[in-house]
Amino acid sequence: MRNCEKRLSVFSESLKRIGLDSFLVTNETNVSYLSGFEGRDSFLFFSGKKRFFLTDSRYIEEAAVSVKGFDMELVESSTYENLERLIRANRARKIGFEAMNLVYEVAARLKGLISNAEFIPVKGLIEGMRAIKERAEVKAIKEAVRLNKKVLGRVVALIRPGVTERYLRDRIETEFIKNGARAAFEPIIASGPNSSRPHARAGDDKIRKDSVVMIDIGCRLGFYNSDLTRMVFTGASVKEK
Repeated sequence: MRNCEKRLSVFSESLKRIGLDSFLVTNETNVSYLSGFEGRDSFLFFSGKKRFFLTDSRYIEEAAVSVKGFDMELVESSTYENLERLIRANRARKIGFEAMNLVYEVAARLKGLISNAEFIPVKGLIEGMRAIKERAEVKAIKEAVRLNKKVLGRVVALIRPGVTERYLRDRIETEFIKNGARAAFEPIIASGPNSSRPHARAGDDKIRKDSVVMIDIGCRLGFYNSDLTRMVFTGASVKEK
């Protein structure tokens, strides 16, 4: 699992700079970026020098082993109860939250729990950090791209008249799994008239001779995604005169 201490240090300094004593992270990608955890339904709460990782019984054991530098908080009945207790115990007063991720109703309910705490919407704080890639991140992205190109080459070799779009889609997903990755999104295989639709869903349409096939695939390897789109033409090649 990644060492996130440098990121956490930068994040803490950012909170001081904008005058917040606490912060609630709810965006799944941002939770992963700051904690190294790739599971779902988890949140981070920062208050002063303390860091808390909140999740339910499905993920608590995995998080306890893989997440470093956080106190584990098991959510047994309601995340609101855990947060209310943490806010009171740590005497949080100015609490930032991710304005583009936390829905209004949830933010309003949190605000109602603690009358003497101020909930402050913040946009792009962690996203700004993520935009500047570390050397290890650049390497991981390149590895994801290399795998994507490798799988693309294997699938292109399978394209011939009579093969269905669905078959090619399934082979792509299988190849990713074989190589320790997974599809970053549902692979798009669109042949003939379907190729005019950028987000067409692969169906039982068969590849025809002298047709065009659009392939849009991406893999998630570790924490990073790749995405490639190519057009493949079946039939005789055209030679330049």
